[in-house]
Amino acid sequence: MKRQIKFEIMFEDKDTATNNLIIKAVSKYFKEFSIIKQTGFWDGKRENSQNTIIIAYPGERDIIQRLAEQIKSIGRQECVLVSETDIKTKLI
Repeated sequence: MKRQIKFEIMFEDKDTATNNLIIKAVSKYFKEFSIIKQTGFWDGKRENSQNTIIIAYPGERDIIQRLAEQIKSIGRQECVLVSETDIKTKLI
Protein backbone atom coordinates (compact mmCIF):
# COMPACT_ATOMS: atom_id res chain seq x y z
CA MET A 1 0.00 0.00 0.00
CA LYS A 2 1.12 3.53 -0.77
CA ARG A 3 0.80 6.44 1.62
CA GLN A 4 -1.05 9.20 -0.17
CA ILE A 5 -3.31 12.11 0.64
CA LYS A 6 -6.92 12.62 -0.39
CA PHE A 7 -7.23 16.32 -1.16
CA GLU A 8 -10.67 17.85 -1.50
CA ILE A 9 -11.21 21.29 -2.99
CA MET A 10 -14.76 22.54 -2.39
CA PHE A 11 -16.29 25.57 -4.06
CA GLU A 12 -19.52 27.02 -5.45
CA ASP A 13 -20.76 25.40 -8.66
CA LYS A 14 -21.21 28.38 -11.00
CA ASP A 15 -22.00 27.42 -14.61
CA THR A 16 -20.91 25.02 -17.34
CA ALA A 17 -18.34 27.37 -18.90
CA THR A 18 -16.69 28.03 -15.52
CA ASN A 19 -16.77 24.32 -14.65
CA ASN A 20 -15.06 23.46 -17.94
CA LEU A 21 -12.29 25.97 -17.18
CA ILE A 22 -11.82 24.40 -13.73
CA ILE A 23 -11.65 20.91 -15.24
CA LYS A 24 -9.03 22.17 -17.68
CA ALA A 25 -7.00 23.67 -14.80
CA VAL A 26 -7.13 20.46 -12.74
CA SER A 27 -6.22 18.39 -15.81
CA LYS A 28 -2.99 20.36 -16.25
CA TYR A 29 -1.69 18.89 -13.00
CA PHE A 30 -3.53 15.58 -12.52
CA LYS A 31 -4.72 12.86 -14.89
CA GLU A 32 -7.03 11.24 -12.34
CA PHE A 33 -9.56 13.09 -10.19
CA SER A 34 -13.24 13.08 -9.31
CA ILE A 35 -15.82 15.84 -9.22
CA ILE A 36 -18.86 15.48 -7.02
CA LYS A 37 -21.78 17.87 -7.39
CA GLN A 38 -23.42 18.61 -4.05
CA THR A 39 -25.43 21.08 -2.04
CA GLY A 40 -23.43 23.34 0.24
CA PHE A 41 -24.06 26.22 2.57
CA TRP A 42 -22.02 29.41 2.70
CA ASP A 43 -22.79 32.28 5.03
CA GLY A 44 -26.08 30.58 5.94
CA LYS A 45 -27.23 30.37 2.32
CA ARG A 46 -27.81 27.22 0.29
CA GLU A 47 -25.81 26.89 -2.93
CA ASN A 48 -24.84 24.33 -5.51
CA SER A 49 -21.26 23.30 -4.92
CA GLN A 50 -18.58 20.98 -6.17
CA ASN A 51 -16.06 18.79 -4.41
CA THR A 52 -13.00 18.02 -6.52
CA ILE A 53 -11.19 15.00 -5.07
CA ILE A 54 -7.56 14.36 -5.94
CA ILE A 55 -5.46 11.49 -4.60
CA ALA A 56 -1.85 12.71 -4.55
CA TYR A 57 1.46 12.36 -2.74
CA PRO A 58 2.52 14.54 0.21
CA GLY A 59 5.09 16.29 -1.99
CA GLU A 60 2.29 17.62 -4.20
CA ARG A 61 0.77 19.94 -1.56
CA ASP A 62 2.21 23.00 -3.32
CA ILE A 63 0.49 21.96 -6.55
CA ILE A 64 -2.82 21.60 -4.69
CA GLN A 65 -2.34 25.08 -3.18
CA ARG A 66 -1.69 26.61 -6.62
CA LEU A 67 -4.64 24.76 -8.08
CA ALA A 68 -6.97 25.95 -5.29
CA GLU A 69 -5.86 29.53 -5.95
CA GLN A 70 -6.57 29.07 -9.66
CA ILE A 71 -10.02 27.61 -8.94
CA LYS A 72 -10.75 30.56 -6.65
CA SER A 73 -9.80 32.98 -9.41
CA ILE A 74 -11.56 31.13 -12.26
CA GLY A 75 -14.77 30.78 -10.25
CA ARG A 76 -14.64 34.33 -8.89
CA GLN A 77 -14.91 32.87 -5.38
CA GLU A 78 -14.47 34.69 -2.10
CA CYS A 79 -12.64 31.56 -0.97
CA VAL A 80 -12.43 27.80 -1.57
CA LEU A 81 -12.04 25.08 1.05
CA VAL A 82 -9.13 22.65 0.83
CA SER A 83 -9.04 19.60 3.07
CA GLU A 84 -6.62 16.72 3.24
CA THR A 85 -6.83 13.24 4.71
CA ASP A 86 -3.96 10.77 4.99
CA ILE A 87 -4.88 7.51 3.28
CA LYS A 88 -3.30 4.28 2.10
CA THR A 89 -4.05 3.22 -1.46
CA LYS A 90 -3.69 0.12 -3.57
CA LEU A 91 -4.83 -0.54 -7.13
CA ILE A 92 -6.46 -3.93 -7.62
